Amino acid sequence: MRLNSGDFACESSQQAEFANKGSNGSPDPLVDGSLMGKVLQRSLQMRNMQRSWEESPEGKKMLQARMSLSAFKEKKRLLQAIAQNQVIIISGETISGKTTQLP
Repeated sequence: MRLNSGDFACESSQQAEFANKGSNGSPDPLVDGSLMGKVLQRSLQMRNMQRSWEESPEGKKMLQARMSLSAFKEKKRLLQAIAQNQVIIISGETISGKTTQLP
């Protein structure tokens, strides 16, 4: 089965074959190809729904609100710091976006 969506395409049987291998290279009995295909298909559906919402008037309005938060302006630097450190402490004013703007 081939899943296509926007600029993303994957061959689910190849993905499933790779994911089905255990650490010793033998097939993992807990995961089968049909499950991986369903997971990939659902992931694509969710991504498409997110993109549609981002383009909607409500999504654009929320993005404008997020862009006004101080944490949004520092998002790239904060994400780099998180990626490079095991522990990071972020402090800031209430309603600065510390919780909502970072994963």
